[in-house]
Amino acid sequence: MTSARGIVAPAIVAQRLCDLLLQFPAAAFGGVQWRMLTKKYEERYSTQIKIESMGHSSPIAAATALLWDVLRVVDSSDPQNPLLGVDDAVVLSPHPGCMGSWPSLFRALCAAVEKKLCTWDTDNTRYGGWQPSSRSQHVAFTIETIVTDNLACQL
Repeated sequence: MTSARGIVAPAIVAQRLCDLLLQFPAAAFGGVQWRMLTKKYEERYSTQIKIESMGHSSPIAAATALLWDVLRVVDSSDPQNPLLGVDDAVVLSPHPGCMGSWPSLFRALCAAVEKKLCTWDTDNTRYGGWQPSSRSQHVAFTIETIVTDNLACQL
């Protein structure tokens, strides 16, 4: 994982960056700036990404090499701070707990709507005390319809 000199193997950095990029909802559509991604990496792992030590001459080169299997470059006009997104095939695949994939975003949104629009019912144990109102079921159905229709239009 980490060498005696504190250098993290490129494969580990790549996996961590991929996992981290998938935490950004913006990675699914608008993109995430390289500097933001590396800042969050440093916060989470308490280490800097030293692209030169991995043989990369610029952040765009590092991003392309390290994230090759999931990367969609949104804007490379600034090679020192490219805007990075996640490839559509990855975005449309479920990645539990990762807000950078549409299925995960959809589940989180529905759960939030259900929780907000449900009422506590001590007599009903079917939902662990939560009783969905007809309004919450309608809203969840509406959200599902909107998301499904929008995804179909983009494909």
